[in-house]
Amino acid sequence: MEFRAVTIEDAEKLALFSSETFWQAYRNASAFEAKYIRAYMSTAFSVRQITKELEDENLKFVFGSINGKTAGYLKLDFARTHDSLRGKKPMELARIYLEQSYWGRGLGGELFDECCRIAKSNNCDSVWLGVWKKNERAIGFYKKHRFEIVGTVEFDLASSIQQDHVMEFMLGGK
Repeated sequence: MEFRAVTIEDAEKLALFSSETFWQAYRNASAFEAKYIRAYMSTAFSVRQITKELEDENLKFVFGSINGKTAGYLKLDFARTHDSLRGKKPMELARIYLEQSYWGRGLGGELFDECCRIAKSNNCDSVWLGVWKKNERAIGFYKKHRFEIVGTVEFDLASSIQQDHVMEFMLGGK
C-alpha cells in the first residue's frame, strides 16, 4: 500500500470516500437506524466539515492506495485525549477505514502500521481510539493489533447516543 498525506485540494475526494466507507461499515448494523447514519454522514462528511478538519493543525489525514486507487484512509488527532489513557503523549486514531472490496486482505494492518509510524515520528507513546461496543469485527481487529480496552466514551451519532470502548495501544514494541 502506498501512503500520502491528504491535502486541502483533496477535500471533496475525502468527503466522498469517507461517506462511502462509513456507509459500507455501518449500513447493515441492525442497532443503527439508517436515518441516524445518513444524518451523521451529511454533517461529518460534508465538504465544508472535511475542509475545516483539513485546516486544523492538530489533525492529519492519510490516503492509502493500491495501484493508484484509494483503498483506505486514516484520520489522526494529536490534540484529543481521554481520562482513561495511560500514555503521556497519546495520538487518537480517529478514523481508519478501508473500501469494502479491500476487506480481509490484511490492508487494515498496513494502515495501522502507517498510523504507528506517524505516531512514533511525532514522539507519541500510545495510539488510542473509540470503537462502538457492538462492532465486534473492529474490536477483533484492534485486539489482534494489541489494543486494550481502557475506558468508555459516548459517541453522538446524529442525536443517537452510542456507547464506545476506549482502546489504547502502547507504542514501543511494534
